[in-house]
Amino acid sequence: MAKKLVDVELRWRGSRIDRFTTSFDPDDPDELQALIEDMARKDQYYDQRELIDYQIRVRYHDSRSHIINYDARSR
Repeated sequence: MAKKLVDVELRWRGSRIDRFTTSFDPDDPDELQALIEDMARKDQYYDQRELIDYQIRVRYHDSRSHIINYDARSR
Protein backbone atom coordinates (compact mmCIF):
# COMPACT_ATOMS: atom_id res chain seq x y z
CA MET A 1 0.00 0.00 0.00
CA ALA A 2 1.14 3.56 -0.62
CA LYS A 3 1.97 6.10 2.02
CA LYS A 4 -0.99 8.01 3.42
CA LEU A 5 -1.26 11.22 5.39
CA VAL A 6 -1.96 10.15 8.97
CA ASP A 7 -2.36 11.70 12.40
CA VAL A 8 -0.22 10.01 15.05
CA GLU A 9 -0.46 10.19 18.81
CA LEU A 10 2.60 9.10 20.80
CA ARG A 11 1.82 7.77 24.25
CA TRP A 12 3.91 6.58 27.16
CA ARG A 13 2.20 4.18 29.56
CA GLY A 14 -1.14 5.43 28.27
CA SER A 15 -0.48 9.17 28.65
CA ARG A 16 -0.31 11.26 25.50
CA ILE A 17 3.02 13.01 25.13
CA ASP A 18 2.90 14.19 21.50
CA ARG A 19 0.66 14.50 18.44
CA PHE A 20 1.74 15.06 14.86
CA THR A 21 0.84 14.46 11.22
CA THR A 22 3.11 12.51 8.88
CA SER A 23 3.17 10.42 5.71
CA PHE A 24 3.17 6.72 6.50
CA ASP A 25 2.29 3.30 5.05
CA PRO A 26 -0.03 1.75 7.68
CA ASP A 27 0.34 -1.72 6.12
CA ASP A 28 4.12 -1.88 6.56
CA PRO A 29 5.04 -3.33 10.00
CA ASP A 30 8.70 -2.32 9.66
CA GLU A 31 7.71 1.27 8.95
CA LEU A 32 5.40 1.18 11.97
CA GLN A 33 8.22 0.01 14.23
CA ALA A 34 10.57 2.66 12.81
CA LEU A 35 7.92 5.34 13.40
CA ILE A 36 7.47 4.50 17.08
CA GLU A 37 11.24 4.28 17.63
CA ASP A 38 11.90 7.60 15.89
CA MET A 39 9.14 9.40 17.73
CA ALA A 40 10.07 7.93 21.12
CA ARG A 41 13.64 9.21 20.66
CA LYS A 42 12.25 12.74 20.34
CA ASP A 43 10.68 12.48 23.80
CA GLN A 44 12.70 14.61 26.22
CA TYR A 45 12.62 11.78 28.78
CA TYR A 46 13.51 8.98 26.33
CA ASP A 47 16.87 8.25 27.99
CA GLN A 48 15.02 7.58 31.27
CA ARG A 49 12.27 5.38 29.79
CA GLU A 50 11.96 1.95 28.22
CA LEU A 51 10.94 1.74 24.55
CA ILE A 52 8.47 -1.03 25.38
CA ASP A 53 6.39 1.46 27.41
CA TYR A 54 5.57 3.59 24.34
CA GLN A 55 2.44 3.27 22.23
CA ILE A 56 1.19 5.02 19.13
CA ARG A 57 -2.30 5.53 17.80
CA VAL A 58 -2.59 6.13 14.08
CA ARG A 59 -5.58 7.35 12.08
CA TYR A 60 -6.07 8.70 8.59
CA HIS A 61 -5.68 12.48 8.60
CA ASP A 62 -8.88 14.23 9.71
CA SER A 63 -10.60 10.93 10.56
CA ARG A 64 -11.99 10.13 13.97
CA SER A 65 -11.46 6.38 14.01
CA HIS A 66 -8.07 4.85 14.76
CA ILE A 67 -6.71 2.42 12.21
CA ILE A 68 -3.79 1.27 14.37
CA ASN A 69 -3.16 1.09 18.10
CA TYR A 70 0.39 -0.16 18.41
CA ASP A 71 2.32 -1.03 21.53
CA ALA A 72 6.12 -1.16 21.16
CA ARG A 73 6.23 -4.37 23.17
CA SER A 74 4.18 -6.05 20.41
CA ARG A 75 7.27 -6.46 18.24
